[in-house]
Order: sequence, then structure tokens, then C-alpha cells
Amino acid sequence: MPRKPQGPCQPVARRDPAATRQRILAAARSLFARQGFDGTGVRQIAHRAGVTRSLVHHHFGSKESLYLAVLERSEAEWAGRLREAVEPAIDSEEFVTEAVRAYHRFLGEHPDFVRMGEGLDLFLAGGADRRRLLAGRPRPEDRNERFLHDAPDRVIGRIAELQRQGRLRDDLDPALVLAAVWCLVEHWHEARDRLGLRLGRDLDGPGIDDRFLETALSILVEGLAPRTENRRPPGGNGGQGGADG
Repeated sequence: MPRKPQGPCQPVARRDPAATRQRILAAARSLFARQGFDGTGVRQIAHRAGVTRSLVHHHFGSKESLYLAVLERSEAEWAGRLREAVEPAIDSEEFVTEAVRAYHRFLGEHPDFVRMGEGLDLFLAGGADRRRLLAGRPRPEDRNERFLHDAPDRVIGRIAELQRQGRLRDDLDPALVLAAVWCLVEHWHEARDRLGLRLGRDLDGPGIDDRFLETALSILVEGLAPRTENRRPPGGNGGQGGADG
């Protein structure tokens, strides 16, 4: 039987842009997590993904945009789990303690989420342009991702509501209250080894997470309790003004 002639109409293998994009994202995520944004080059990402540098730029434009895409992908993966863990606490009667416990527990159970935050800190330390890049992101459409986007304003509003009800001190800026809570909880998980070295103590023992949480909650809750004339911290008002202002 004669062989079928090979001509220009013979089908050829086609590139898959979506698959290529996913390979680049996976390679970039692995390298950014291990080496940080500034320690990772586009050439390394391209080599790991098995593509050319020009193809990386074709899909993402710049290394900053690629990092942003990696961050958004990571947030999408974590958003549902974080929302499930923390959202019920925001509307609970014991809002402060329940929200802090839920977030502390989530960070302890998900160290990869903690490392993602550490990498983001290093990225943002690179200058105002990077901060503007993240601040300019549009509000996500996915319900879980919207929770990550909207949760800070929602929590700040809840704190302000409790202040109006007289259940929390009303002379404190609600946004700074939230920042203080984040510092207490997140820094423990991010810097426990360094803190242990400074203290000269082992901070990896059994039950240490719970002991830290109870200590932090005691300081936080007592400090947020409405003040009286006989119960004022040293240094005067120190707040934004309010009933005592």
C-alpha cells in the first residue's frame, strides 16, 4: 500500500498557553518561597519552568506582576480555610477573645501561610512602588477571597461598635487595636525561634502555644477593658480622644 504523502496540512503539536502559565506560576512560587522576591531572577524561573525568559515576560509582563499573580493564587488557596476558621468569631458575643483564638490556632496549624506572610513583608520592604502595586488590586469576585479583602474593615467596624456599646475602651483607634492584635499573634508564629534565643528559653515545648495565647489575651483583654478614673495606665490618655478626651 502506498504511503500517504506528508504535506503542509499534516497536524502539528500545539502549544498550551494555559499550561505554560501554570508551569511558570508553580516555578515562581517555589523559588519565591525559598529565595524571596529579590533573591529570585526571571532567568531562574524560566529555567525551572522549562520556558524562555521572553515567554515569562509575555505571560506576566514583569517580575513584580508575576509575584502578584503568585500571591493571588496563594491567597485563593488559603482564603476558604481562613474564612471558615475566623469568620464565626467576628460575630460571636466574645468577639475579641474568640477572634484572637481562632486566628492564633489557624496560624499554628498552617505554617505555610505564616511563611507566605514573611515573604510578603520582604517584598513590601522594597519600596513604595511595591506597596502601591498591592494596594491597587481590584476587589476579588470570589466569596472567600473577598473575605480576606474585606475582613480588616469588618473587624475594625466591630471594634468600633463594641466601643460605642461601652464594652471596649473608646479612646483607642480601632484600626490600631487590630494592628496590635495582629502583631501579638503573627509575630509569635513568625519569630518564635528568635524570641527563644533572646530569652534563652526553649519556646517549642508542649503547650507553649496555648500558654502564650493566654498571656497575650490577658494583656489584651485587660488593656481593652473600659477605663475608670482609678484605673489609668501610666502616660496619660495616649489615644485618639473620646469619652475621656
